[in-house]
Amino acid sequence: MTPEIPAQIADEALFLNWAVYTNLAPWTEVVAWADGWIERLDVWPEQITEISLNSRPEDSGARKALAELAQKSQARDFPRQLVERALSKVQSGQNPSQIISELYPLVFENIEMGGLELPVAPPTFLKDALYQLDDDAESIDPKYGWTDIRGEAASAWLQNRIQEELQSVLTQLAGGNK
Repeated sequence: MTPEIPAQIADEALFLNWAVYTNLAPWTEVVAWADGWIERLDVWPEQITEISLNSRPEDSGARKALAELAQKSQARDFPRQLVERALSKVQSGQNPSQIISELYPLVFENIEMGGLELPVAPPTFLKDALYQLDDDAESIDPKYGWTDIRGEAASAWLQNRIQEELQSVLTQLAGGNK
């Protein structure tokens, strides 16, 4: 008999599913997460075992197992967690254009992950911020951009724009705005 999936596992799986999908977390973090649950629980969902035994998301049904756990989640705070993680990456000096492209899938209503469709339903203000950041990134493109900002100045400008937009999104998420 398969045990009931605890809400905390499902909620964490939802966040990790998105973090892996958007490249904000490596698969090794998911495996470590599954291993941690195995160490804490006497009985755990079979999906946790599947994830733990596979070092790559392409292996066997590991990616599907994570998506199955995520489908059980009722939480909707994963956008906040992803935005916080992205903001941390920006502050550590990672490529701002890459971070924007990693977050961009959050503009969609549904995403297929691990062969299963998961609802996204991001708040409108988050989608608006991502559309604006994508436009900002295009505006400084060395070949096709329409602004005069180039080189290191462009990267610094985009990094500041991301921080401004993501901080604004976090403030709105904390206020419960939709």
